[in-house]
Amino acid sequence: VLAYASGRDIKLFEGRVKGTIKSEAAGENGFGYDPVFFIPEEDKTFAQMPLERKNSISHRGLALDAWVQYLRSEIMGDK
Repeated sequence: VLAYASGRDIKLFEGRVKGTIKSEAAGENGFGYDPVFFIPEEDKTFAQMPLERKNSISHRGLALDAWVQYLRSEIMGDK
């Protein structure tokens, strides 16, 4: 969850990613649970993905994308 406060309003932006926990670690990239968090659609753990790909599908990346879209549409006026 990413929280954005502007004045008195607080907006929350959530990102979710579905995956499973592997019993064996795989991959060299990332940190924390990345070597054991397996994304079936990618057939890889987060630690096996290039950083750019991981960031584009991770819960943090999705929350950040939602926030950027909000800023573009609500704050900057892009529709």
